[in-house]
This record gives sequence, C-alpha cells and structure tokens, in this order.
Amino acid sequence: GTKNIWQLLYTLGLFNNTVLLNKIQSMRPEEWTWEFAENLYKDVVKESLYITNIAKCTQDDARHLPDSVYKEYLPLMIEELEYIKPKIVFALGKQVNSILLQRPISVSKYTSDEYEILTTPNGLDLKIYPSYYPIGQGSRNMSKAIKRITEVLKVSKI
Repeated sequence: GTKNIWQLLYTLGLFNNTVLLNKIQSMRPEEWTWEFAENLYKDVVKESLYITNIAKCTQDDARHLPDSVYKEYLPLMIEELEYIKPKIVFALGKQVNSILLQRPISVSKYTSDEYEILTTPNGLDLKIYPSYYPIGQGSRNMSKAIKRITEVLKVSKI
C-alpha cells in the first residue's frame, strides 16, 4: 500500500486508474480492505504489471529491513521471477539491487538502458534494471527513478 509506488507507476503511465490512485492516496494503511486490494490488483493485471517485494514483511514503524531479512526471502523472489518470466525487472534501491544481484551495486552508475543479467538456478536470464528507491527517505529520488525507468521503457518499447 505504499503511496509513492502508486504515484510513481501513475506518473510513468504504467497505472492509469485515476479513481483508484486518488483512493490510495487518501487511505490510511488500516483502511485497506481485501475487497479494495483485489479490485486494485485486477486493475494492475489489466496493465500487465507484476509488482512484488523481495521481503514479504515490513516494520510497523517503516524502518529499513536488515539485509538478513532480504537474503532470507531471496530464494522465494527468484522462484517468483522464474514463474512470471518478466521481460524486464526494475529493482528499486541500492539495498535490494545488492541483495538480488549478490554484489555491491551503486544505482547511480546505471544510465540510459544499462542493465545486469541475473541467471536463475533454472537457467533463466533476467534483465535487471537497477533504479532509485522512491519511497520514504528515498522520496527525494522520485524524479531520478522516473527518469531512469522512462529511459528504459522508451528503449525497451514495452
């Protein structure tokens, strides 16, 4: 239910339902219902988006999760990616990219349509596009995330 992600997707033209966006922006997390989430996810499916997180949990106070939590969930993330077989993957933030690609990553070093290849245990090669984390303290990076993702989408023609 992170509001900035939905605003990012809307700004990029990847999520186009203004009514749902406005509702997301006005709702507090405890107001999300299963029915609302199901309606939202149906709309996401129409846009051919797949949104996930490496970590399948969060902190009550929105603190960053330690690397150990991401590493614990990484095999499940890889399994999801193998199942979905996405054309491209945008990984948001230094921490997530470093865990996913299993080496230190500096997101700022990636420009235009530069990407990394992640080869899964089953031999699937995935294009990983490191991008800025536009949430929480990363909100100041929203414009950088938009620029990066827009450039990739333009070149990828997806």
